[in-house]
Amino acid sequence: MADVDSQLRQWSATASSNKPTGATSIGSNLDDNLRAIQATVRQYLASPGSTIASAATVDLSTADGRSIPISGTSTVTGLGTEVSGIEYLLTTTAAVPLIHSSALTLPGAANITSAAGDYFLALSKGAGNWVVPWFTKASGLGVSSAPFIDSTPLIRGSADATKLVALEVDGLTTATTRTLTIQDKSGTVTMVADISKNIQGMTYANAAGDVTNDIDIAAGICTDATGLSIISLAAITKQLDVNWVVGTNQGGLDTGVIGNSDYYIWAIKRSDTGVTDALYSLSSTAPTMPASYDFKRLIGWFKRVGATIVLFNTYEIQGGGLELLWSSPTLDINLANTLTTSRRTDAVKVPLNFSVIAHLNVLINDAVRSVIWVYCPDQADQAPSLTVTPLSSLSVQVGTAAIASQMKIRTSAAGLIAARSDQATTDLYAVVTLGFTWARRN
Repeated sequence: MADVDSQLRQWSATASSNKPTGATSIGSNLDDNLRAIQATVRQYLASPGSTIASAATVDLSTADGRSIPISGTSTVTGLGTEVSGIEYLLTTTAAVPLIHSSALTLPGAANITSAAGDYFLALSKGAGNWVVPWFTKASGLGVSSAPFIDSTPLIRGSADATKLVALEVDGLTTATTRTLTIQDKSGTVTMVADISKNIQGMTYANAAGDVTNDIDIAAGICTDATGLSIISLAAITKQLDVNWVVGTNQGGLDTGVIGNSDYYIWAIKRSDTGVTDALYSLSSTAPTMPASYDFKRLIGWFKRVGATIVLFNTYEIQGGGLELLWSSPTLDINLANTLTTSRRTDAVKVPLNFSVIAHLNVLINDAVRSVIWVYCPDQADQAPSLTVTPLSSLSVQVGTAAIASQMKIRTSAAGLIAARSDQATTDLYAVVTLGFTWARRN
């Protein structure tokens, strides 16, 4: 019969305080003691123990092994009283809130809500105090990398394993700018970005299945217009000639009936379910949102003329911006003897309600030497010249000559460009709109 203690917590780091005390005889009693020691070491250092239910105090002094599952979802504020130096490998089988305090010191000095499959090491400091030196999330995300306000996560990483980096902002109800600051280990700021303007992907094109009425939108991710939520959109096709229904190959129009108009594309999201979709609207600021959809972001624009969506291609540019090129550019300005020494403004085929960089082919023809300046209407009106500011965009140096050039001119929010000649009349002023670039940084 063994006469050594059968629980590791009963053993002492002082040899003279342990059993047996000299009364064990050589023979079967010694064998029993050696076997008991081996069983105790194995049980408390390398064996799973019985599950303990979550509670305010998860009493690890009753643990019968080193690896202990914790079941349930009750909030845990302490782990009981155990002798100093004893440690346990704990895992949770559900979401268990762990409260940071002097009795339970957690990584990052902040509360942690575990998930099923999370692991953490608990080390007893004696007198009912514990420290958790590491905590591993089953999702692979960190537990203390995000800033906290009043113990509430401000930024959390996405659990979607398909994303390398995805941030979602919570707990803020005011202000329109969310700034993400990333620091290196020395504390030096290495990047500052306004995450409310983030957008990636979400290019779009006429749908091959119905180029007249449908648009294909590529997968992408963006923050909503307020910077409060991430909208992650899978590739989707939406129909302009049918009122909106959730899902791909479904209606996309927010309200009313299809017409020959400018249409704006919105990425939308439900905060209650996380479902995302796309929506078409005549409005560039306030689409009619489907029920329960409360986040939105303007991601595109297209034009319908003659009962069909005008053909185009889009390309993503630096910073998530968009370049749109018309498949068949049109002659948008074609004026004979109309461009004069007075400034005029004319519309080109670009979005309204925000400024873009228009891609233009501009041509002039005149019977005499003449120069013109083509510019953004938001700039001051100045006479073109060959010698002084603002100089010129195009110049005819001999009579009865034509000259053309591709230009990139910023439009006004009304979709206009300005032009002015140094002659009383210029015989021909013509502009073809090739497309435009737009930052999409709303």
